[in-house]
Amino acid sequence: MTDHTVGDVSSGLDNDQRGLPTFAHYAFELHTKGEFDVVDVTRTIEGLVAESNVRDGVAVVFSRHTTCGVIVNERETGLLSDLRAALDRLIPASVYYRHDDLSVRTENLAADEPENGFAHIRHILAGRASETVPITSSVLRLGPWQRIMIVEFDRGRRRHVDVCIYGLASSLPAGASLLESADLGSRLSKR
Repeated sequence: MTDHTVGDVSSGLDNDQRGLPTFAHYAFELHTKGEFDVVDVTRTIEGLVAESNVRDGVAVVFSRHTTCGVIVNERETGLLSDLRAALDRLIPASVYYRHDDLSVRTENLAADEPENGFAHIRHILAGRASETVPITSSVLRLGPWQRIMIVEFDRGRRRHVDVCIYGLASSLPAGASLLESADLGSRLSKR
C-alpha cells in the first residue's frame, strides 16, 4: 500500500467569515441544432453562481435527457471533431439496435418514437447526466481550458437543464438578521 501525503487543506475562510448554508435551483431550456451539437453553457452557469449568492460550494449541472449529456472538457474544434469521429467508429448510427426494433421493444414508447438507439449508447459512454464543479470565492473552479458543455447525441430539439448550487452564502441579504436568513436557501430556490 502506498502512503499519500496531502498538503494543508483549508477553506480560505475564518469561521467568523462563513455564511449560512444556502441552496439555489435554476432551470433553463436550450434548442440543439442536431446530432453532436455542442453548446457551451459555462457563462450561463457562472451567471447563476453569481446570482445564487454562494461563496463556497458546488454547482451541479443536470440534463433531464437520455440522449443529451453534460460534459466538462476543452471546447476545441479538433478535439470535438475527434470525439465525434471516435463515437461514429465505436457506436455507428447505421447498425441494428434492439432499442429501435419496434417489433421486439415494448417499453417506453412514444407515438413518434425515433430510431435513436445509437444516441442512448453514446450518452451512456461519452456523456453524463450531470457534472459537479466546485465553487470558491463565488467562482467556478474550472481548469484553464475546461468548459461546461451540453452535447446532443440525437436529433435537434428543445432540451431542459437544471442547475443546483449548494454552499455557504457570500453574505446575509442587506438588512437581514441571522434569524431572518435561516430560510435563505428556500427563498433562493423559489426563483
